[in-house]
Parts: sequence; C-alpha cells; structure tokens
Amino acid sequence: MGRFSCSVADELPARQDGTRREYRRSGFPTATKASEELDKVRALLAIPDEDDPAGLMLISDLLETCARSKEPLPDYDETRRRFNTGQTLNAKTTVAEWLDLWLAGRKRLRPTGLKRYELDVRVHLKPHLGELRLDKLRVHHLDKVFDAINEANIEISEQNAWPATSSPPPP
Repeated sequence: MGRFSCSVADELPARQDGTRREYRRSGFPTATKASEELDKVRALLAIPDEDDPAGLMLISDLLETCARSKEPLPDYDETRRRFNTGQTLNAKTTVAEWLDLWLAGRKRLRPTGLKRYELDVRVHLKPHLGELRLDKLRVHHLDKVFDAINEANIEISEQNAWPATSSPPPP
C-alpha cells in the first residue's frame, strides 16, 4: 500500500516589506490531520484583535518560523498568554535578541539617552546575559550582572586613586 500524504497551505498577512507569505506544511497522514493543523493556524491568527496589525505580524512571524523550521505549532493557550502579557512568542529568543528588539522600540528617547541605553546593553547586559534564553532568565542571573558591575566600578575607583606618576600594584 502506498504512503498517503496530505498538505496544508494558508495565506498569512504580508511581511512588513509587503511581500507575500504563506503557511505551508505537508506530510499529514490524513486529510483530517491536515485540517486540524489548518484550524490551529487560524486560531493562532485570531489571537490579536482585528485592529492590531502589529500583533497580527508577530503571530504571522511565529507561524512562518514554525513552517520554515518544521517545528510543531506552539500551544494555543501558552501563545495567547504570552501575547497578552507582552512576552516574546518564540520561547527560544535569547536575552540579546530581546534587548535588540527593546532598543529598536525606544523611538521617543533623546539621542543621548538612546546612546546610554545602547552602551549599557552592549557593555553590561549582553556579555553576561546575551546567550541566555529569555524564558530562562532569573533573578540570580541579574544579581551576577550587578555584582560584576560593582566589581568593575571598585577596580576603576582604585585605579583612579593612584597618583599619575606611580603605577598601580599588579592585580
């Protein structure tokens, strides 16, 4: 007996640059399974309000990523909870990726304020937390960052306390 395979495809909202995209998957053992997948896609697309194009774009990006990487669709309830609480929809997002998104959203800052945030993110946060998945970030990770900042500040203060004509003791 030959192997039967069903596929599913649905049009997703266009990308931000206006190009078309669709959710496409194949390999379902039955038409019923393919239909169930399509129902899940449509349910996820219905999470944002109709007048929320940014939210619809986030869900569409998530669906496109799932289709491209051949990962299973995320759980509807968990995705809705994350969406409604403003969390990242992709559980694999790193702190560095999230910080980049956060910085990109700081449109109303003065240039000096933005430069300060960029400096703090680049010098303090990304080196210590950047590779960590955002959903794994815990208070003790932040404690380590602040401890490292305090140690660096103490070292700088000690170096600044030495007269310019003498060299500081070796570390």
